[in-house]
Amino acid sequence: MQPENNITAMYDADYPRNMQLKAGNILSAALSMHCSKPGKISPQLNFNASLGTGTSGLAKDVLQVNYTGEYQTIGVTKSGDFVYSPLTDVVTRTTPFDVQFKNNLNKSLGFSFKYSSL
Repeated sequence: MQPENNITAMYDADYPRNMQLKAGNILSAALSMHCSKPGKISPQLNFNASLGTGTSGLAKDVLQVNYTGEYQTIGVTKSGDFVYSPLTDVVTRTTPFDVQFKNNLNKSLGFSFKYSSL
């Protein structure tokens, strides 16, 4: 069996570092036990904030809608009458990055409070 495939061999090869990790875990566990003794109060106040935005190279601004004066048939009613819709020519431009950035900006703030008496 190759040493790199053997978990025990890998652990033994890095023994000094693993002992430091174990000591850290034991200290952390002891601190947790100390805080959880009966009669101790453990309040927690947490705060979080986020800021984000979204942009797309496909975003378009409609600058103008031109009616061509022509109509297209889009359906027929139950009585057999045709339903028409005007044909349009829509003029657009790609929305600039800075405008998208500003328009899509989202902000969030949050607080949470936890109180437990152990």
